[in-house]
Amino acid sequence: MGFGLRPNNSFNPNQAGARKHLPNAQICFDPFHLMKLANEALEAVRRTEVTSVPALKRTRYHWLKDASDWTPREANMHSLRQSGLKTARAWRLKERLRDILAWRRYPNVPVITLLDQWISLARRCRLAPFKRLAATFKTHLAGIRNTLTLGNTNATAESINSEIQAAIARARGFRTFHNLRTIVYLIKGGLSLPASPLAAAAR
Repeated sequence: MGFGLRPNNSFNPNQAGARKHLPNAQICFDPFHLMKLANEALEAVRRTEVTSVPALKRTRYHWLKDASDWTPREANMHSLRQSGLKTARAWRLKERLRDILAWRRYPNVPVITLLDQWISLARRCRLAPFKRLAATFKTHLAGIRNTLTLGNTNATAESINSEIQAAIARARGFRTFHNLRTIVYLIKGGLSLPASPLAAAAR
């Protein structure tokens, strides 16, 4: 069962509810949310350092992007990424975590060992936001290990939720939950519906 992981080890009522009503379920944390926390830690490092390093101005989204989305200008920022700046070190830590999460799809890669090493490195990196992130990961280590070994994600649920939210926006809301539920069944229920009689009349 996948969840988003909250920062600072804060209480998550969804996890508490799952443990109460589904005691045999294995808690997992969605990789998207793990990377979201890493990106937030990276941006916290950059915001602190940018005041003394003008070269970091207007580079926020560069550090957060996947390399495949870099512009030609961003691709040429190799020297900045490989520098000894705290932001560059934070970026390398973030990218290492991205690799580990991606490698969970390959059974021969020791992702659990690599994750443990990443947490140890982050705890010793002298970057306060990543030290806090490592502590959060350590607290929720069992759920993150489940993510790596079981390969579960919230991708399907997030996709369904996105389509439902789009339907709500198109309708500018629904007067009753019954109406909303009916629309959800129509959108995602996989129903085989008869053709509209109005379609033939319009021809």
